Amino acid sequence: MKPAPKELDPSRWQQVVESLDLGGIALQLVNNCIYESWDGSLLVLKLDPQHQHLQVDRPKQRLCNALEAALGQKIELKILHGSADAVTPARSQAIAAADKQRQAEKIMAEDPLVSALEERMGARLIAESIRPVDE
Repeated sequence: MKPAPKELDPSRWQQVVESLDLGGIALQLVNNCIYESWDGSLLVLKLDPQHQHLQVDRPKQRLCNALEAALGQKIELKILHGSADAVTPARSQAIAAADKQRQAEKIMAEDPLVSALEERMGARLIAESIRPVDE
């Protein structure tokens, strides 16, 4: 687990989310929220409307507990209905994964060995079979 910042800076919301010790629905819940405001005791998040079904009591309480542990203090957590076009941590991760996939496909398509196999043996590259390597 990465250390969380003790203050909630909106520009570092992704880092805060990644630092939380969460799994399951609670992790999905926070990954689909954006930071709205923090007054030192009340944290307001906005949930992507497509993921409103994730806002149930137990995962919300687990999220609140994880945030309290990260901040070292009791907090009040309020989750509001958000905007469909907001860039949530989940959306940022999906964009990064898609970029990584496109880059892996490009590297394979430009590889001289792949080109030689295509040219000499009639091989063809199946884009869906390409997976980026995690570093």
